[in-house]
Amino acid sequence: MRISYGVENLRSLTRTPEIELRPITILIGRNSAGKSTYLRSFALMRQSLEVKSSAPILWYGDYVDFGDFDAAVSNGDKDSDITFNFRVEDLDTRDVEDEIYYYNEYAYRSSRRKISYQAVSLSISLGEQLRRTVRRRIALEIPEDRISAVASFEKDGRECSDFQINGQRLSDLIPNVAVYFRASDIFDRPVLVRQVRKDGKSLRRVVGAASEIGSAISQRLRQQVDKRISEENLAIEARRILNHPRLDPTSLQQLRLRAGNRSFRKLYDRWLKDEASTTLAEIDHLCALNHALITVGRVSSVLKGFFRNTTYLGPARARSERYYRSQELEVSEISPDGQNLPMFLASLSTTEQGRFSDWVEEAFGFGVLVERKEGHVSIKLRQRTISVNVADTGYGVSQILPVLAQIWWATQIPRNYTRQMRHGLRPITMEQPELHLHPAHQAKLADVFQSAIERSNASGPEAVLLIETHSEALINRLGELIEYGKIAANDVQVVIFSARGEGEELNTEISTSTFDDNGALRDWPYGFFNY
Repeated sequence: MRISYGVENLRSLTRTPEIELRPITILIGRNSAGKSTYLRSFALMRQSLEVKSSAPILWYGDYVDFGDFDAAVSNGDKDSDITFNFRVEDLDTRDVEDEIYYYNEYAYRSSRRKISYQAVSLSISLGEQLRRTVRRRIALEIPEDRISAVASFEKDGRECSDFQINGQRLSDLIPNVAVYFRASDIFDRPVLVRQVRKDGKSLRRVVGAASEIGSAISQRLRQQVDKRISEENLAIEARRILNHPRLDPTSLQQLRLRAGNRSFRKLYDRWLKDEASTTLAEIDHLCALNHALITVGRVSSVLKGFFRNTTYLGPARARSERYYRSQELEVSEISPDGQNLPMFLASLSTTEQGRFSDWVEEAFGFGVLVERKEGHVSIKLRQRTISVNVADTGYGVSQILPVLAQIWWATQIPRNYTRQMRHGLRPITMEQPELHLHPAHQAKLADVFQSAIERSNASGPEAVLLIETHSEALINRLGELIEYGKIAANDVQVVIFSARGEGEELNTEISTSTFDDNGALRDWPYGFFNY
């Protein structure tokens, strides 16, 4: 599975291309060029998913602070939407959790088929309503099935004011039915609601998507086939039709071959000869509608898991101290500023501490020891038979330890490992991991990244390193590793952010440079690090 991600109208990023997240993606550019905004949007997504809120995005949280919608939107234009664009390739729905399915009706469970997608694009646009962030638009594209769906929202951003499938309005296909999102989460699965009247009041009731759409198909079939066919047989045939995303000639041939009686076979023969049939067009739209609703749920589930797996480490990391007060805590992750690193290391088992120490020693030549004494914890560095407190070493060491620990832990098999995670991706996002390091040690970070990719490929989930850096030495070393055959050239890319304009009209242009098989950069701006 591969994921590409881009944003529109977020701070200086008026529009970025959908950047494919390769195993190692390096972000470079001058200060205020927008690379930090792009990288921090991953942590923004995570904090929005972890905390229950009344808006799709939590602009200020434990990981990053974007202020509010007014502060986050490009050029302070409150009338513009902020859009997040995603492209998911090679998605196998067998690895998607079952919670994404909408309905439990026994009669329609056969339409819960497993599908592999070549590519699916999903765009989510957010706006401001009464000083609250709300959904404005969701767009889905499934090129291989020629399906396009667009949901538009008003008011609170939950009920669609308009939903179109391949240009056809839902209200024209199924009257008094609308698409609704029950949660405010940015990644949520849509359901259908029907407007009913009870005791003189107009109410909305959630209905099963497959059964509602299946009923609409049955009604249209009734007008085209022998009147003696029972409602049950009509429902069965509608269910068979719903197994197809579109009623193209191939699907119609398959349906004809397996039709339950002569009347249905004759109908499919007529449709195969008359592609302009109004009924065929309507049922084709209904099939696309059902498939689009399911696909939005499936892709949302994948993206939700992707961003929940994100780890983030900021550029300002806490300085190491000589001693830390011991706490009986199990720390499962390193904080964005690395301040809880001692408690994280202390919470590891003796075996895990040994593995981490060996990994660091292999990369940087020193091991890491965690020492408990009289209610305190201290971190020591070991080189041969000598060990020293980390507070007595250079500042760069205290800055690199959280980086190494974050990468090592993110590429371990999670303690709550599940089957779905085996085929998932885990973004590891970091800002300037090379801070306060000598260029030779900056270059060694490339070897750490290479080791992390190898480890994740062996255990899962697959690591995706997204690194913001100013280090020329790091980029050059990545080229050397490609030349030596230790990293595949296609696994690495350098994304270049270039600022254009001034003041409030500052915008960003983005280009991508890749390596050839000899480790040489292609499409590289000459003299980039010199001006």
